[in-house]
Amino acid sequence: MGRVVEVTVVLAILTVLKVSEAVDDKPPFTLNIFKTGKYPTTFIQLDESSPSTPPKPLRIYSPDQLPGNFPVLLFLHASCLENSYYSKILQFVSTHGYIVIAPQLYMCQVFGNPISGTDEVKYAAEVVNWLPKYLQSVLPSTSKANLDMFTLGGHGRGAKTSFAMAITQGFDVDIAAVLALDPVAGLGKGNEDEPRILTYLPRSFKLTIPNTVIGTGLGNQTICALICPACAPNDMNHVEFYRETTPPTSHIVITDYGHVDMLDDDLDGTMGFIAQHKCVNGDPNKNQIRTTVAGIMAAFLNAYFSSFDGDYMTILHKPEVTPVAIDTPEFILDEDVAYAQF
Repeated sequence: MGRVVEVTVVLAILTVLKVSEAVDDKPPFTLNIFKTGKYPTTFIQLDESSPSTPPKPLRIYSPDQLPGNFPVLLFLHASCLENSYYSKILQFVSTHGYIVIAPQLYMCQVFGNPISGTDEVKYAAEVVNWLPKYLQSVLPSTSKANLDMFTLGGHGRGAKTSFAMAITQGFDVDIAAVLALDPVAGLGKGNEDEPRILTYLPRSFKLTIPNTVIGTGLGNQTICALICPACAPNDMNHVEFYRETTPPTSHIVITDYGHVDMLDDDLDGTMGFIAQHKCVNGDPNKNQIRTTVAGIMAAFLNAYFSSFDGDYMTILHKPEVTPVAIDTPEFILDEDVAYAQF
């Protein structure tokens, strides 16, 4: 009888250990913000000849069918890239209840240079000033654009332009938040594109609006050090932008991916080919980084425009919930409280 009890106890202990191992083997909990949102979306493409006469070609992703009063995100492309390259992440954000607009501010020739940064600000401002007059007229009847909740965002140099415009303001729509995806200010320290906004002094931007900086861990690396610079070089990238932003702000770095890894898979044209081969890349399967980036974007917007900051704060406190690895986030609530680790 004693032997039976002993064996039973041992089996019970092994069962508990097995269950524990099974629990430990489960994938980490993933937030719903990293899943497609509840809003069906529609895609609207406009060029300068459209009846609404936008100043630049526009790609618009809008919630459809389900009525709502939706915040607006204007997202500026990186240097020489096409607005179509961001279709997957921008459409994903739209499913969470946002009207997302991607202008094509300019195109580049293969051996030419992009337009000046000053002209880029000018063209982006023209698009911002177009919004209150014409945006509503091109949207589905169920979607109302709430320009009181207007975010300016972008990727690479487009992210730098977003910060430059937010610092100056003075447009027909007030910028209520900035969303910077792997911002780049220029080729290297002392070689910043105009307008020059980096001061290399902490908290020098003096913004009074929420902002977030999403960086990449491989963006500062180069595949041809003696020939071409990194796509997001040191002193010009997300690290310095976050250092100079003002609260409330956050800094989230996608650890094992590069500057263009969040773009669509198949990039048209010569510039698309160059973008895919000029920058250091991470895992060739880009679905997970796109989901991570778009989910973080939506969580940030929700925190400030939907009165629900739960997903955003969970990401900042528990970075293991993201589909791909991120560095420990940094977050500043005010001038006196800086969080480098939770």
